Amino acid sequence: MDRIQKGLERAVEQLESGGKSAHDAAEAIMTTDRVPKMAAYAFYRGKKRYVVGGIAKGSGMISPSLATMLAFIATDLPLAQGALQRALRPAVEESFNMISVDGDMSTNDAVYAFAPSGRGAAPPELAAALRQVCLDLAHAMVADGEGATKTLAMRVSGARTPAQARAIARAIINSNLVKTALYGEDPNWGRVLSAAGSARAGLDPEAWSLTLNGKPWVERGGIEALSEAEARRELEETNVIMELCLGMGAADATGWCCDISRDYVRINASYRT
Repeated sequence: MDRIQKGLERAVEQLESGGKSAHDAAEAIMTTDRVPKMAAYAFYRGKKRYVVGGIAKGSGMISPSLATMLAFIATDLPLAQGALQRALRPAVEESFNMISVDGDMSTNDAVYAFAPSGRGAAPPELAAALRQVCLDLAHAMVADGEGATKTLAMRVSGARTPAQARAIARAIINSNLVKTALYGEDPNWGRVLSAAGSARAGLDPEAWSLTLNGKPWVERGGIEALSEAEARRELEETNVIMELCLGMGAADATGWCCDISRDYVRINASYRT
């Protein structure tokens, strides 16, 4: 602890501010990341301007419930610790806990949020900025996934409850069969539905429908609205959007993942800490 304390004291003396310092900090925590990850948003309380900013790292071993990722978020708005925690939890649940690179988790994940000491509840402006910072950083991790060539935004709508929608979205984005089909541009919608069923969250086989990049892909009863060639062309996009409507209610959730490519295998076959 003596060495750590002395190191921290020296680090505090060298602290700097500004865009370059933020970039340097984001770059310093990278491991297999290809690019530094940063996000910041301003908001106003009355006439006073405040900022929420963050940096993060994470490229492999990323799965819902977090993995080998770190996120550091700060605001200059004074807040009570409990108020900041209450604002952070839903932002993390909607962002970092809804991403997947390879379905592997680790013990190393953490999200830290910092604010000057204050009183009172977090205002909605702070909550909105915090949510957007978390989403931007989470999306950046997916886009920078090890060996990634494509990303998938998987929206599950028409669910009975948010928990059902989240469980099914997570099952789909965590499926290696879905990820490899994404890489191979294989319009195998059966992989999406089988992954959805693996969540065991309840599916009506006669009620669901599936869209691809906003176009009806498979309608109720498993009737294909897009030909295989048309669906394959849609999967050639770098950023693919799918929506699985369960036809059971009004709740929804979105998860994000990237494909698994040959480069992912190469990186993890040779990478060792």
